[in-house]
Amino acid sequence: MSQDLKCPKCQGTMVQGFIPDFAHGTSMPFVSSWVEGQPKKSFFSGLKNIPIAGGIPIAAFRCTGCGYLEFYSDHKYMAQ
Repeated sequence: MSQDLKCPKCQGTMVQGFIPDFAHGTSMPFVSSWVEGQPKKSFFSGLKNIPIAGGIPIAAFRCTGCGYLEFYSDHKYMAQ
């Protein structure tokens, strides 16, 4: 994503961030990931068949003017 991304709502500046994922009740967050397909409920664990490392990291871009959020999923958004 371009560093000079403009907000589609107000043309303000978009800044990159992420949505922390506190999986498994830990205090150590991970970067949220996109997983293909429809989620399926699991009686014991919440959701079935979620790949631990198979998702694609999500970046969240926020407008500094109006607060609009836009999400993009790409391997370049992995934690560095």
